[in-house]
Amino acid sequence: MKNEGIFTIIKIMRICFRVWIVSTIFLNTVWASDGSAQKVQNVYKVDVQIGFKKADIKTILKKIEEKTDFRFAFDQAILSSKEYLNLERSSYSLGELLEIIGQKFYLNFRQVNENIDVKKVTKGKPKVTTQVSIDLTVNGTVSDENNDPIPGATILVKGTTTGTISDIEGQYSIEAQEDATLVISYVGYLLQEIPVNGRSVIDISLRLDIRSLQEVIVIGYGSVQKSDITGAVSSLKGDDLNKGANASVDQLISGRASGVMVTQTSSEPGGGMSIRIRGASSINAQNEPLYVIDGVAMDNSSLLSASSADATSSENGAAFLSINVNPKNPLNSLNPNDIESIEILKDASATAIYGSRGANGVVLITTKKGSMGKARVNYDFYSGVQTVAKKLDVLSPSEYIDVINGISEDSGNGPVFSSSDINSIGAGTDWQDEIFEDAFLQSHNVSVSGGANKTSYYTSLNYFDQEGVLKNTGIKKYIGRVKVSHDISEKISVGFSVNTSLIKDNNSIDGLNINEEAGPVNAAFLYDPTEPVKNADGSFFRSPNLTLNNPVSLVEGVSSSSETNRTFANVTFDYEIIKDLKAKVNFSSDRQNNTRNIYNSRLTIHGESNGGAANISTLELSNVLTEFTLAYSKDIRFWGNPFKCRKNGKHGRRITYQFYQP
Repeated sequence: MKNEGIFTIIKIMRICFRVWIVSTIFLNTVWASDGSAQKVQNVYKVDVQIGFKKADIKTILKKIEEKTDFRFAFDQAILSSKEYLNLERSSYSLGELLEIIGQKFYLNFRQVNENIDVKKVTKGKPKVTTQVSIDLTVNGTVSDENNDPIPGATILVKGTTTGTISDIEGQYSIEAQEDATLVISYVGYLLQEIPVNGRSVIDISLRLDIRSLQEVIVIGYGSVQKSDITGAVSSLKGDDLNKGANASVDQLISGRASGVMVTQTSSEPGGGMSIRIRGASSINAQNEPLYVIDGVAMDNSSLLSASSADATSSENGAAFLSINVNPKNPLNSLNPNDIESIEILKDASATAIYGSRGANGVVLITTKKGSMGKARVNYDFYSGVQTVAKKLDVLSPSEYIDVINGISEDSGNGPVFSSSDINSIGAGTDWQDEIFEDAFLQSHNVSVSGGANKTSYYTSLNYFDQEGVLKNTGIKKYIGRVKVSHDISEKISVGFSVNTSLIKDNNSIDGLNINEEAGPVNAAFLYDPTEPVKNADGSFFRSPNLTLNNPVSLVEGVSSSSETNRTFANVTFDYEIIKDLKAKVNFSSDRQNNTRNIYNSRLTIHGESNGGAANISTLELSNVLTEFTLAYSKDIRFWGNPFKCRKNGKHGRRITYQFYQP
């Protein structure tokens, strides 16, 4: 009876699986057929019975659309023509009819499938051109190397959203143009691109992606082949990471891994980043993942922000500035050019070895190392210019004057701005132009690597300089790294790495506050565009009607700078006790010193009333980690089939202290 119950359950599961496959294929087929194109003919092969009597161009095009399946696209200026057309009612090919209309209204017509683009003739004679793509219904079967059908393979028309999947017999049907290319993919198989070339039957044979299955992935317990992974892991190698001007490691993985959302919490250079793996896991607690660099868990605690709340007032930031709660990115201390690969562990099984620290996911970072052979020297450099893509649309001086005078006149008063005032104002002041600038960016990176006599080494130096598009903001980074490994014997190896950095930030002081405490960007959006930047005596103009600082006085009169020194190092000792049983001891240290200096000069409202204001804050973070790992890995074969046994034990001691001095 027990066995009969088990067989019944298995039978029900099989039926449910088949129903799911059939329903999925049915829904996908409906979706694909809805997105297919209609059969389209050349305009010279379409006859239309039509006639006109003193008809303008708008009427003519509308009647043609009513009698055919074609639609016209044109600029509204074409409808302003004063010409009229008289045409005896008869049967015309649509192409001939368009030639007649083009000669009369001096227009060019261009057919693209069922759409006809209409444009004024700018050079030469009016003409009618056609571009028609013939759609085919392509059928076939998707199979593997053994000619077995593959159900659920994805077939897409390249460059479009038209697609379908193969059914339980591996068969598919899709609408595609005769010159299109089909893209076929399936998990564990190599992607293929096959040109249609006018064929209606295309059978596809997919090959196993052996390299993908044999790829080595780093996880918390060590490294395994991709084919052996049971947890949810995203692996990014050097070619998968974002290229270009990346100030931190976070920017390398933005948009590169499924289920990983990377956002910048502050747009200033070196600003903080937020990473969410599979969404937020807590409302009040920390949601950031754990970062592990070369096996060492890092402290990613927030550093000092540009102007956090003053100890004497919860309403103002330090030195009477706007409260800016966005901290700098602690991962700025790692050189993105030193990254070899990044693995992102997403689920409980993948992060289990890290305990509660890995509750929000784990980002494993593996840095580059040397290889045996002659010394290799690499140097790379890039530079660029950043600009504000689009400024906020605010009232121009003339629009502002019209609005203010209109309000005054509606209230029964005379105009606020007289003719002489308007003449003296002239072009006024674009406050956004006064505080924004084109910003230069550059990065220099040099590395030396090699190895001999069982010793390998890798060293690198990085200089990164990014100016902000907001004047008086930016970041400069100086980073050095050394990584050495040595095999003492066949069973014993040691390794050492140290990363040290100096980061200098010119902070943005825009934050949460308004009025006198507002930053330069907020003030620029609200300041009077009819007023000058400076008075005749060279002092900054201050509006008598607004409790706002002159935006330029904030840029030039306030200094907020930070300096961060961070050094993290680790020493590893590996010993193979017996075959398949390895022990590893890891000692690591991570120390950070963060100092922020703020000076609010007498050029600002609060600075003048307080005789200038200053604030110095320091933050020190230190972590020491001692870790011991014992790993056993053995391949056991049953009747020729491999079975891998892996067991890890991990014991460690972690000491952390934090010190903050306002």
